[in-house]
Amino acid sequence: MIRPLGPTDVVALSGLHQQAALFEVTAHTWPRVQPESDYLSYLALLTHVLSRPIDHRGTWVHEERGAIVGIVFGQSRARGLVWDVERLYAKQDRDACALLDHFCSQAVVAGARRVFMETPSGVRGAEIGRRTSFERYSSAQLYHLPAGAPRADGPVLEARARARHDSQGLFQLYLAAVPRRTRSAEATTLEEWLALARKRERWPRVLSRRRQELVWSGPGGVNAWAEAVVGRGSQYLELLVHPDREADLDAILCYALQRTSPRRPVYARARDFQPALASALERAGFRPVCDVDIYVKQLAARARLPALLPAQVVRA
Repeated sequence: MIRPLGPTDVVALSGLHQQAALFEVTAHTWPRVQPESDYLSYLALLTHVLSRPIDHRGTWVHEERGAIVGIVFGQSRARGLVWDVERLYAKQDRDACALLDHFCSQAVVAGARRVFMETPSGVRGAEIGRRTSFERYSSAQLYHLPAGAPRADGPVLEARARARHDSQGLFQLYLAAVPRRTRSAEATTLEEWLALARKRERWPRVLSRRRQELVWSGPGGVNAWAEAVVGRGSQYLELLVHPDREADLDAILCYALQRTSPRRPVYARARDFQPALASALERAGFRPVCDVDIYVKQLAARARLPALLPAQVVRA
């Protein structure tokens, strides 16, 4: 039986809590890395129970013979257009598949168009994704720069803060820097691209006041973007650079790193279509810590929008 998480389940989940690291299907990436987050704490469970009506979270448990054998945490964003599988714990693959199917059915009822899930690279995530019709469309590598590590010296390319009018330019940068396969899974329109901004809705509000977005622009428009976020014990850096400006990646990364504190570790992520960024991160002292597979399940099919065309009148 699959049902919403209730307050009394917090104690019943003690058995799963003790072995959560072994049963997790989803990836444990930033901001879910130490010391930002643990695996399946009582505090996290209580937070989901209490905040669900406020931040559009959904949490369901799978119960068999009076014991909870799995739990899935999810959250909607972009006014419900997108749902994310934030955490999935299950003792057996069949329990994980049942929870994912239920999760997606709830997303359909709510009007979602797609569901995203990230898992560690490996057989288990691929098998569960295959059995639940999730498509692996991309991958990523998480990098780590320890606190106190020397910062790379070199030229910097200064940027400006993101402005409200940059959305269209950043969308054009996304279209130029991201391959078609990834765009078809994530976003093909401006509305869908805006829905990808999960971090602005998913992370706690306290983090939103500790976030910086940087934009590099030139005659051709926006050609690079970076975001630096400060967490409780670490920082996160994300970059997107136009293919024509990859020669400036070291200078762009050097300036972005100046916006972070050397007293806290920094995490950064490079997608599979960003080998130049991965190389720049390693030159700057970052080291890879985990590989992630990124999955999507499309809940709605795209259809052409009918349009009226002017008629040509031919006089006899």
